[in-house]
Amino acid sequence: FSLRDGFQVLKNRDSLDITVDITTFNREALLVSFNILYSINNDITTRILYASPKEHGEWLSSGHRLVRNVIGFAGIQNSSKPTLLVILSGFEQDRAINTIEEIEPAKVLMGIGDPPTKEPFLDKNKQRQELVLNRQDTERFHFPADSIEGSEKAVGEIISEYSKEYNIILSPMSTKLSTLGMWNAARNSEEVQVIYTVPGEYNLENYSTGVDSIYISWL
Repeated sequence: FSLRDGFQVLKNRDSLDITVDITTFNREALLVSFNILYSINNDITTRILYASPKEHGEWLSSGHRLVRNVIGFAGIQNSSKPTLLVILSGFEQDRAINTIEEIEPAKVLMGIGDPPTKEPFLDKNKQRQELVLNRQDTERFHFPADSIEGSEKAVGEIISEYSKEYNIILSPMSTKLSTLGMWNAARNSEEVQVIYTVPGEYNLENYSTGVDSIYISWL
């Protein structure tokens, strides 16, 4: 059984009106699922549900196994252009550093989710991000971690500004809402590549606890 097989029941309908709870998807599975869904039927009204946790564990993941392209976002790389890596960052600074070391970009834009889904998350994100920002040619930008539409706009503006000069690689590491915003921006530009850094392990025992709020959005 595959994701594509699961979506086949939706294939022959003229239009779709569906609800997707994205809370427990990992980011790669989320991106691939929406690529498949919208390739089967492009006339879709999608309601998105996301439960933001009350607390995160002391760590979420550690190490990394590999960095790979997300299916459907291979991009078109021009050998004459330098590479710009755009990271929508979260709490996992080691994951961001490992990604930068793997890609070896000419320039890094490190996005911080402001506003966050919960105010204390912003302070924690800033503290973890400082280690990455100390690297050469790394700059900070802001995107709303609590908004699909706002994240799409922030990423879209970067693509528009830098695509003539750079090969652009996007790396989502923040909320699932911002990941979908990035997806919506990237799918409108065939030149953009999206990658996923596979962690060595997850904090399965204490990844997050409780529910602070429920977000409802539409695509």
